[in-house]
Amino acid sequence: MGDPAIDQHGHERDPDASRFLAHVEQRCETDGLRLTPIRRQVLKAVAERAGPIRAYELQHALSSSARTLAPMTVYRALNFLVEHGFVHALQTINAFVRAMPDAPVSLYLICRQCGAIAPAGARVVDAAVVDAVEAAGFQSDKMPLEVLGLYTDELVRTPEGWRFAKRTFTVRGMHDF
Repeated sequence: MGDPAIDQHGHERDPDASRFLAHVEQRCETDGLRLTPIRRQVLKAVAERAGPIRAYELQHALSSSARTLAPMTVYRALNFLVEHGFVHALQTINAFVRAMPDAPVSLYLICRQCGAIAPAGARVVDAAVVDAVEAAGFQSDKMPLEVLGLYTDELVRTPEGWRFAKRTFTVRGMHDF
């Protein structure tokens, strides 16, 4: 028997996934949202993954030898989950991560070398973006920002989860975005 913290594809599982699923189920009930069995399966797969997951990885993970899910089915479920704030779509890498209900994330640091995703709470960035949006007379639908770059130090495991030994992140010029 394998490590329970690792899924059958070798990806680390998030130990808080069941608590997150319970939170989403409660919110769906409270808000009158319909969490269908397919939506719940997709949400569970995203929540259990400790890092980002792509739609086709979800399709593969949720398909069985007896039944293959159509890509459109997975995308419809993802659209519902993103629309209601349960999942974030990371456009830069075309992947999805679970939302943080207790600590909304407005900034994701994405390492293009190791693929690590680090949610970062940055009130200064939030304020600057809100100011810029308001100054432009623009109303935003979503605010999570993605910064693609490289971590200059090693990723280490802590009791709270994966963290970088030293939070140094480098970003090349704007032409890389």
